[in-house]
Amino acid sequence: MTGESSSTEIDHSLREFLAELQSMTQFCTSDRGATRSAASGWSIAQHLEHTLLAIRLNRRAILAIERGRDDGPHPPTGPEWAQIRSSGEIPRGLAESPSIVLPSEAPCASELRRTLLKEIDSWASLSPRVSSWGILPGRIAHPSLGALTPWEWLQFARIHTAHHQAIIGEIWSEPGESR
Repeated sequence: MTGESSSTEIDHSLREFLAELQSMTQFCTSDRGATRSAASGWSIAQHLEHTLLAIRLNRRAILAIERGRDDGPHPPTGPEWAQIRSSGEIPRGLAESPSIVLPSEAPCASELRRTLLKEIDSWASLSPRVSSWGILPGRIAHPSLGALTPWEWLQFARIHTAHHQAIIGEIWSEPGESR
């Protein structure tokens, strides 16, 4: 897969991603953030922090490619990018998060909200440049998925964020918890 796409498609995807990030602000609350998932072992706040760490790195990868960085081809080492990209989902439990994006034990809700809003602004500032993302030749290696283009980094950011939004939603709606 080349990762090429029209600038209209990329712009639309970025706008949807920004809306998805904005919707996550509802989960930045101190009273619910510590609720842990039995399945993942992480709290809502930890899923948020992990997601924020990841999207910051995804954005930085795009910026590095815009500046001319190219890691060249790298084979995937985990779940195949083609499978994730075509399904739009990251299968649960098949991969472990790289240590660089592991959350702290008890992330601060107000700091998560500040960081989330900062990331929304940072991603929004990229909007005028998305027309080049489908044609930029550079790739930067993801620790598990191989080398990705800017368009693929945006796609991965959306899929990964949706993966954690679903888990957060499940934890949020577990019975017996105060809201």
